[in-house]
Amino acid sequence: MSAGITSYIQDIFKYIDSYEKNYDSFDMEAFLQTYNGIYAVFQALREQRERAVEVDQNFLERIKQGPLSSRICVR
Repeated sequence: MSAGITSYIQDIFKYIDSYEKNYDSFDMEAFLQTYNGIYAVFQALREQRERAVEVDQNFLERIKQGPLSSRICVR
């Protein structure tokens, strides 16, 4: 996991702790910025995962079309 997301996660739990222990010192704006940062990172990871799954599915469909040995040309 990258250092950036790890820092965001640590920060979000600090804000939650602050909210639970002393609501008056809770910084809503900073909390929301941190939350949005985490959300953006996870969205990017999800998109990458979806692309990776799509590529894997494409490979699988090509492999299912016939034995690999019939497609390999040895010279």
